[in-house]
Amino acid sequence: MENSMKNDKKSEKIAFENHPPNSLLSAQHLPRPRIYKALEQAIRSKLVYVIAGAGYGKTQGVLHYVEEQRDAIVCWVQLTESDNVGSSFWENFTRNLSFANEELGKRLRDFGFPETLGRFKQFIEILENDEEPTDDRAKDVKRIFVLDDFHHIHSEQTLNFIERCMSWEDTDICTLIISRRQPELESVEPISFLSKGKLSIITEEELRYTKEELAKFLEFRNISFSPEHLPLFLERTKGWALAIQLLSLVLQRIPDNLELALKTMKQNVFRLLEAEAFGDYSLDIQKILIRLALVSDFSQMPLEEVLRDENIIKDAKVGSFVWFDTLARQYRIHPLYLEFLQEKHHLLTDEEKKETYHQAALWCFENGHSLNAMNYFAKAHQFSRMIELLFSYPFRLPHDTCEYFLQIIEEIEYDIEKNHPNYGKKDEISFLQLKNFFAPLLLLGMGEYQEARERTLKIIKKWEGAKTPFGIALLCFCYSNLAYIDMYTCTVTHKYEAPKYLKKSVEYFKQLPTPPKGRGGPFSVPDIRSFACLVGVGAKLEEFDQFLEAARQTAIYVEETFHDMYYGYEDLVASEIAFFKNQLDLSKSYAAKPF
Repeated sequence: MENSMKNDKKSEKIAFENHPPNSLLSAQHLPRPRIYKALEQAIRSKLVYVIAGAGYGKTQGVLHYVEEQRDAIVCWVQLTESDNVGSSFWENFTRNLSFANEELGKRLRDFGFPETLGRFKQFIEILENDEEPTDDRAKDVKRIFVLDDFHHIHSEQTLNFIERCMSWEDTDICTLIISRRQPELESVEPISFLSKGKLSIITEEELRYTKEELAKFLEFRNISFSPEHLPLFLERTKGWALAIQLLSLVLQRIPDNLELALKTMKQNVFRLLEAEAFGDYSLDIQKILIRLALVSDFSQMPLEEVLRDENIIKDAKVGSFVWFDTLARQYRIHPLYLEFLQEKHHLLTDEEKKETYHQAALWCFENGHSLNAMNYFAKAHQFSRMIELLFSYPFRLPHDTCEYFLQIIEEIEYDIEKNHPNYGKKDEISFLQLKNFFAPLLLLGMGEYQEARERTLKIIKKWEGAKTPFGIALLCFCYSNLAYIDMYTCTVTHKYEAPKYLKKSVEYFKQLPTPPKGRGGPFSVPDIRSFACLVGVGAKLEEFDQFLEAARQTAIYVEETFHDMYYGYEDLVASEIAFFKNQLDLSKSYAAKPF
């Protein structure tokens, strides 16, 4: 193949044929030095991937880069679905070779497609026996073999030929593949090739317009704009070349109404997406795509968990906007296509949405992504599963985890009065537990002691006098929470009221028809921080005795509850106080008491 791309006078210009006609993208091209610099660096590798969805300017960026390489010899093959047939691909391939070397192109066309390994070796011999270029300058030229729209290729026959060409060692040709998704080439292991410098990858992230490029583009199109609007333009277009082109056309028509221009651009983009990658599909497939958008905030989840059939995204249209990134091992959705799908959520029933969230939650839970599982269980209204997850965590959580869980609980949209006014179902009872028991505890974990106390007192006021088993249990837990809040605030307030609240908690506990089920695991391990004595800085000497008395009263009430949390706490406090009073024998005697 190397000798097939000669630098004779006839082919000193780069040979191109059949570039996709896209008047919108190619009408006025603004040079993008940043992209050209990335390509210049990339072609030092033997293999280059330029991968992004439709409308990112992949072809235009590569095309304008190589057009500026006056010393380059390029064979550009524009691929279509028909190139999955070996004979059709061969006609396309050899025709493009003819632009650089007409005689060689004809000879290879007559030779026919080398479908077997033996025939491929003969193909190599033809190339190696071809006349060497006589121009000394040809030894230093860049030789680039471009395969555009590679995502159309899926036949084993064509893929085998391309892989054999890339594995041919005796060549300095750079193969540059432009595709909407990463090629499925068995002989190319991306991570290994990247580490060895054999592969370079340019993705949509590099192809997105930057703020500076967007400003230059608008100036290039003679569009007046305020620099302060550039972040808004980027946010609405996501740096997508096609959206920026559409926006520029709209701004030329209505330059004085920015909001209308942005709205019009979005409508045009959505109409394009509707026509290109949504409207022609059956309702079942449309719903699958919409369901995918529901769980797009956790991209590590495998596609098949939602799609049921991964072939959907291998479709030429959908594959432009949804694809699997094998390097990151996660799927990606074009941000504007995602926004488009999210506006289609009304096509799903509430049950379909909950089922989607349920699938996502189960996968996250089974694969150790508990935080994400909590989020999806909340959206699926599976509140009892949320309770199970919370009970699997330690009683005292880090601040950021408490904040995350509390936000999830606060954002749950569920009208319990409307759905189940009698509070009879397990998930509805769990919902009330989340709001009335766990929310104050999470505020406590965030250090929001006053808010936790005020919220708990409001809950008590609302449920005081309740005669149902759930209401009684809730009041029991609320007073227990007040006791915990006191244990965390007494270091500042020097008020030791935990026994008062525990007494009320025990009173309600004794009214329960059946005791609550005991909990094991991390949640049942109390948090007493570094020290048992929580008197705090600035306390008077007699307050240590007050705290010890409060701890002893607390222990009495703890023994009357259904769990053993804080059992023996009073002896630990007494031992610690005696130790700091230098009463070592007394401290040892308390510490040695059997549990």
